[in-house]
Amino acid sequence: MFLEHIQLLKRICDKSLKELGIQYVVPNKADQNIVGKTILNIIGGQTRKKDVIALNKVIKNLQTNGADAIMLACTELPLILKQTDVDMPLIDCNKLYSEKVAEYSRNTS
Repeated sequence: MFLEHIQLLKRICDKSLKELGIQYVVPNKADQNIVGKTILNIIGGQTRKKDVIALNKVIKNLQTNGADAIMLACTELPLILKQTDVDMPLIDCNKLYSEKVAEYSRNTS
């Protein structure tokens, strides 16, 4: 299921990211499983320090594969992963969504 989520995300975002000149990498299957389990832990209210450590390993793998920043496209991940936890830029999509909604609201009022 998490792999399907990645494939869906790729289909949705691929064109827009390419138009912006942004290349992206996604976690390998093993790392996708780690992220998926962490998301389920967050949803279940059972997050632990080891979840942040596991996510950091996934981030290191992405960095090795060329990532310059990490997009937290799942709404749950920013609940436990903070910029101070990692040594590369995090893009918090929750924050971006709320900023765009506020901007849209101001422009349509």
